[in-house]
Amino acid sequence: MGLKATALEQAKLLELVRIDNALAGVARRRREAQDAANVRDSDATYIDLMRAAESAADRVDDLTRESEHVAHDIAVAMARIERDRSLESAEQSAKDVQALEHEIASLEIRVSLLTDQQAVILANLEDATRELLDARIARDGYHAEQEFGRADARATVTSLDGIEAELRAERRQVISSIPADLAALYERQFERYGYGASHLQGYVTSATGVTLTEADLDRIRRASSDDVLMCPDSNAILVRTKDSGL
Repeated sequence: MGLKATALEQAKLLELVRIDNALAGVARRRREAQDAANVRDSDATYIDLMRAAESAADRVDDLTRESEHVAHDIAVAMARIERDRSLESAEQSAKDVQALEHEIASLEIRVSLLTDQQAVILANLEDATRELLDARIARDGYHAEQEFGRADARATVTSLDGIEAELRAERRQVISSIPADLAALYERQFERYGYGASHLQGYVTSATGVTLTEADLDRIRRASSDDVLMCPDSNAILVRTKDSGL
């Protein structure tokens, strides 16, 4: 003798279907949210932004050292000019004075060239410093955006945990309201096939969306309302209601 359950008890299986579908949706959304929450700053975009900031910082460092080197050379040349002028004012032979004047002229040319070079370096340093600031803003902004996304994903996971708890409590309540053997059959078919019950609506089984054959429908029509039938297409419990068209 086959399993028996009232039409009302069988109809309650559709509540389980609704809940299990909702739980599956929660599980999928949780996986997606957990993946987003666990993302590290290791994607290609962030790596490119980090490298751009590092390259800009290296450029600033190079130009800073170059500027310091030129400034040192200018200071050395100026010190020699000052020394030569002090020597020039002392008693010197005409030959020595001429040599000092020649050296001073050469040093002044060198200072002028170094000053022009320093101006170019400082202009480049200003541009490089601005580029470094922009690169760091882009990098840190992307990191902050990603962190905001991770925080939002973590909040989503927490919310979904609450939704799942409510659904599971509701599921336990529905399970307790139907016969144990009917509930056990539902659970077994759900584990095996992914469908515990299927609603017959207008000759179509809701689990797979397939229209049943006339032979199957004739067999279903001949069955008693309290007979627990199995869907020939999905292997789920076939739930008949006023919408079945029988």
